[in-house]
Amino acid sequence: MNWRHEKPVSLSATVKGVPGGKIEFIVDGKLDAAFGRSLLTDNEVVRVKWVGDGRRHTIYVKVRGKDEKLVLVGNPIYIEGWI
Repeated sequence: MNWRHEKPVSLSATVKGVPGGKIEFIVDGKLDAAFGRSLLTDNEVVRVKWVGDGRRHTIYVKVRGKDEKLVLVGNPIYIEGWI
């Protein structure tokens, strides 16, 4: 995905079947705590806006169950940086 770094990127993830769990957004291999959310229902759409710095980045999600065990690692999104 190419984008202009001054504009936020809208990211969304639909998570089903993990009520009481949580979703984590991983940016360049590190947890970005600002985007983490609790999953209150069994069918959630989580939307966040992310602003980069003009460089390349990789973003993906992890979903954890109530017991904190990892239940999903999403496919990465590759952001190519400033155009």
